[in-house]
Amino acid sequence: MRSPTEAARLMAVWASAADGSPDPGGVRRAAGLSAVRRFHVLSEYILRDALFVHDHRGRVVLTNSRASEYLGYTREELLALNVTAHLEDSDLARAQAAWGRLNIGSCTPVLDRYRRKDGSLLEVEVTYAVLESGAERLYLVTLHDAAASARAAEALEVAATIIQSIDEGVLVMDAEGIIEEANDAALRISGCGRDEIVGRAFPSLHAESDGTGVYQTAWEAVLRLGSWDGECANRRKDGEVYRESVLICAVPGRSPESRKYVALLMDSTHLRQIEKLAYHDPLSGLPNRLLFADRLEQAVKQSERRGRFIAVAYIDIDNFKRINDDFGHKAGDDLLVTLGERMRLSLRDGDTLARIGGDEFAALLVDLKHPEDYEIALSRLLEAAAQPLTIGGHTVSVSASIGLALHPDHGASPSQLMQNADAAMYQAKHDGKGRYCLAGRAADLPGLAAAGT
Repeated sequence: MRSPTEAARLMAVWASAADGSPDPGGVRRAAGLSAVRRFHVLSEYILRDALFVHDHRGRVVLTNSRASEYLGYTREELLALNVTAHLEDSDLARAQAAWGRLNIGSCTPVLDRYRRKDGSLLEVEVTYAVLESGAERLYLVTLHDAAASARAAEALEVAATIIQSIDEGVLVMDAEGIIEEANDAALRISGCGRDEIVGRAFPSLHAESDGTGVYQTAWEAVLRLGSWDGECANRRKDGEVYRESVLICAVPGRSPESRKYVALLMDSTHLRQIEKLAYHDPLSGLPNRLLFADRLEQAVKQSERRGRFIAVAYIDIDNFKRINDDFGHKAGDDLLVTLGERMRLSLRDGDTLARIGGDEFAALLVDLKHPEDYEIALSRLLEAAAQPLTIGGHTVSVSASIGLALHPDHGASPSQLMQNADAAMYQAKHDGKGRYCLAGRAADLPGLAAAGT
């Protein structure tokens, strides 16, 4: 075998550097190891195509791991085969003609079929080039899977169509957070034009409209952790404030500079409205029976863990039917709204007041250190209900009857607490209205019963 030329020497050095073979005569040092490593990185990690280097007889001198993936052979098997062994007979003559027409440094792309180790055919776009110095001529062959590229292009086109058609906003940002792409939904949600979004930094774009710094905090979390999701207030271009759900994810690249970030944006205002309708009373705006039951269930669990007491107060407005009969249903609704707000304000921040139907309310008192701590809250509720109020130009006065059940004394489950509080409320009405009554007073807790009535 003839001595390799300078180009062939570089290729040989790269091959030995890749496979860990000995370096007789210090050829790697003579050729410059740093250049070899750069070429190795280029062919193995940057070049996405298969690569062969062969001599004028078709003997393979060098190859890369992508060639093994394409054709199913190991690197050693590829180096032992003639490059023509992979070509179909009908493609061989065309390839040999292309080699003969090559000039130094020129490239001629053709479409050939290469046979894999398992016998299947791979249609590839082949580019031939000459590596020559002096008398030695080597051929550089790269194989590009055209079908895979077509499938990838088609997949990208489908993905782009999907992204443009979804209701969620999508922003694509570079490694510095500069917005490169925005779909139509992102423009619609923000009310901005494409030229007002693309080219701007994501944190600064939203910081101007949000004013709370949450978007800057979110961006810092993405840089540190790789993702962030949450909900915050935002402002459209026309000044309208809306709720926005945001998910930001990092998309790793081949280098830190090639990393991308994708933000998924959703106007969650309507979801909050639906949630409010589902869990709040439409007349008073207070939590409804469903939300109250959920909070009561959670409070029971926390009470058992923390060793604190909770109380359920079942509240009925006395003589409410008379208000409806004398002044009409509109006056009755106004009274319920006013009383509901008064009673809500009389409770602590952590407590809950709900309207559970008609003229009935329920209060959840949590984190009580002692069973008797409920007395202050009930006194305030009774006082709030008894204050005169003006309805339809008429000053009216009502009162409330309240039944109280303590956990765990009057029930271990939410349903037991509600049932016993309801029964105690009817006892309070029987005792004269405008008062509260403790559940189980007759037999279980006579001392507290006497105090409660």
